[in-house]
Amino acid sequence: ADRMRRVRPDRGYRSLMGAGHFAIAVAPCDLVGLVRTIVEEQQATTGRHALVLEAPERLEGLWYPDRRGQLCTNLIANAIAYTPDGGEVRVLIQCVAGEAWLSVRDRGIGIAAHERARLFQPFSRLTQTNNGKGSGLGLHISKAIVEAHGGRIWVRSDPGCGSTFVAALPLKRRRDDVTASVDAGGVDPPPVDRVRTTNQDRSLPSTSGSVGRP
Repeated sequence: ADRMRRVRPDRGYRSLMGAGHFAIAVAPCDLVGLVRTIVEEQQATTGRHALVLEAPERLEGLWYPDRRGQLCTNLIANAIAYTPDGGEVRVLIQCVAGEAWLSVRDRGIGIAAHERARLFQPFSRLTQTNNGKGSGLGLHISKAIVEAHGGRIWVRSDPGCGSTFVAALPLKRRRDDVTASVDAGGVDPPPVDRVRTTNQDRSLPSTSGSVGRP
């Protein structure tokens, strides 16, 4: 509960982002253990969704644990919100070419192309489910966290086919403070020469240590 309170987009985050930057201090962190705890916390918030984690036993890197936890919470909460009829939300952790890839896939309403272009902008919500809930800052903050770690984030989606968000972060980063610039950029495309995780690919790579509800 304490972590979930910390990671909400509050006035402090809005003020920092309004100034155009915030700082992070990286430290050794086991991504799998962190994400497993968040998956369990998020599962406790819904009885209509089955959250499934596919991950190795451990994946260590240099990250800011609180910001990394906030990123994961934002992506999972977003998947739950845009899967209103319930169903599976799959969280996948992979090590790909010196990066930790965190993928969150849902089978929800999907995102139209014209909405994907502004998805990571502040105060952006999908028109088909704009019920006024939420700050509209979750994905914008997520993008800033990823870029603060020297990484990339992108989404693959089609209306009615669900969405897959992928955040790729380097395993190693300088351990002194890093300042992130915040912009209103759109969707970052994945590199063409690396493994891709898409919502059309229903056979995600299997890894050990899977947890979740059946």
